[in-house]
Amino acid sequence: MIYSPPSLSGKGAGGLGQIEKGHPMKTLKICLLLCLILFAGCASAPDMVSTKKSEGETYSADEVRRMTVDQPFLISGDYFREREQRPAIEISKSEPERPKTVQAVKTPEAAPEPRKTASSAILPIKVGFLLSQRVAASSAAAVFRAISESAKNFPVLVMEQEDIAETLQNSDCLKNEDTMCASQNLGAYPGLRMIIMLEQLDIAEKFPGNVNAKFSLTDTGIDFSYPGMNFGKTVQNKDDLPMVIREIVTSMLSYAVKKSEIMPVFCRVFSSENGKFHITAGKLSGLKPGDQLNISAQGNLIKSPAGMPAGWIPGKLKGVIKVETLFGKDFAACSLISGDMPNSYDIITE
Repeated sequence: MIYSPPSLSGKGAGGLGQIEKGHPMKTLKICLLLCLILFAGCASAPDMVSTKKSEGETYSADEVRRMTVDQPFLISGDYFREREQRPAIEISKSEPERPKTVQAVKTPEAAPEPRKTASSAILPIKVGFLLSQRVAASSAAAVFRAISESAKNFPVLVMEQEDIAETLQNSDCLKNEDTMCASQNLGAYPGLRMIIMLEQLDIAEKFPGNVNAKFSLTDTGIDFSYPGMNFGKTVQNKDDLPMVIREIVTSMLSYAVKKSEIMPVFCRVFSSENGKFHITAGKLSGLKPGDQLNISAQGNLIKSPAGMPAGWIPGKLKGVIKVETLFGKDFAACSLISGDMPNSYDIITE
């Protein structure tokens, strides 16, 4: 006789109902299912809240639950592609500092303070005109009228004929028409830089006619006299004569300014008294009390093989002076700030 277990669908003792008769395999599956249900009831629930990460794992159980159950929208196709992710990086520590656009340059500790310059002044080129005795008095008057008009277009300060005559009255410079003699005297006082000698000015008696002129230039800064320059032009009528004379004077001034560029504009010391020394620049040159100037030793002139000035090498810087008082037409009394006292051979520059 074969035994058949009671059916689960029927009613029987124990409240489970009567087990109906059936196949032995079916009966075994039902028994296994009952064992699993009983085991699950006794076992502990899976860990879904632990924040502790197992060795080799990137995410804790809590993070997995949050990303898969609580907030599933956090997951993307690449989120779990790499199980071993790089540790978090602190940018402030690992990112190299970006260079600044402008880096301040440190000033050397021993760097001297720059001196104040005579910012209120740009020393002009002092120019003087000498006229040969061969130039007629009427022509000379026209030349001096043209000088006052043409000089306005150049960085020059034209010295008055009266001051030139007073300086040269005890010498034979004018009598002999010696420009180098005049250069030595006028360069020291009142401080001329360029001396223009109008050696010849011939004007036709009838027009149309020719006007011919010849002039020479002497630079007191380098003690050099340039060869004479010739000028010639045909004048149609007498009314054009003033314009032609202005052209001659403009040519002379332009030539003087160009040649002066071989060295800086400067002035000199011509006397001293009570610790103050007097220089050949002042109000007309644009100086003001408090301005500071440099003292340099006389430089060296370099000549070309043909004997013409090729360049000038400045001398050693000797010191710094300060303008104290302005006096006369264009002079100033100065005091020494630093360095050595200047002498009449030194040059004073901005």
